Amino acid sequence: MVKNLLILLFDYQNYKDNMELIISIIMLLATVGAIFLAWRNLKKIQEQIELQKQESEQNAIARAWEIVGRKASGNSGKIEALEFLNKKGIPLLGIDLSKGTHGGFVWLYGANLIGANLHSANLSGAVMSRSKLSRANMRGAKLINTRFLDQADLCGANLSYTVLDNVDFSFAKIDTTTNFGPAFLKDKNKLPMFSEEQEDELRITTVLTGQETDIEDADGNKTRYYELKITLDPPKPSKPA
Repeated sequence: MVKNLLILLFDYQNYKDNMELIISIIMLLATVGAIFLAWRNLKKIQEQIELQKQESEQNAIARAWEIVGRKASGNSGKIEALEFLNKKGIPLLGIDLSKGTHGGFVWLYGANLIGANLHSANLSGAVMSRSKLSRANMRGAKLINTRFLDQADLCGANLSYTVLDNVDFSFAKIDTTTNFGPAFLKDKNKLPMFSEEQEDELRITTVLTGQETDIEDADGNKTRYYELKITLDPPKPSKPA
């Protein structure tokens, strides 16, 4: 009888140990399952946040383009829109901010457009005083009748193949890294203007080459342009004796 009782106790102990082991395994599996579900839910939340972020950014970019393209003169939010697009690394190719299109001067005073891609942009008549355009690619841009470039930073800017009728660079920041040429004129009598100080320091010369070019616009209309060569040849610093 004692023997049977011992066997029962032994079996009970094994049963108890086995049950505890099973319960531990179940709890472990439940914990792992809960962690996995929490991770999956967190991943879904992160994906939703990222999608919302991307959608919000796309909406912001679309709003910025809408402001840039909106026909409005003066300070109409275009500075902030352009700076936002440029900060995002978005090219500003062919934008039209001309006085003629917007019915008045477009205000770009102090705009930070360092390194902007303004290839073929029309900035004719825009107010760009104190604007930061260093290293900007303005190749093929139109700056006709732009007289508001005082203290605009054009150091390192690419102004080759631009149309420069009646453009006043007198108070702009330019140096030997400013790429001026070749450039074009619609009216060969309206040469760009430089200050005497600029001409002395940089030895600027403007020469009509005699070359004429017909350039076709987006509507297929051809315009006759005269090639203008602008050279900067500052004196080299003298060597110490």
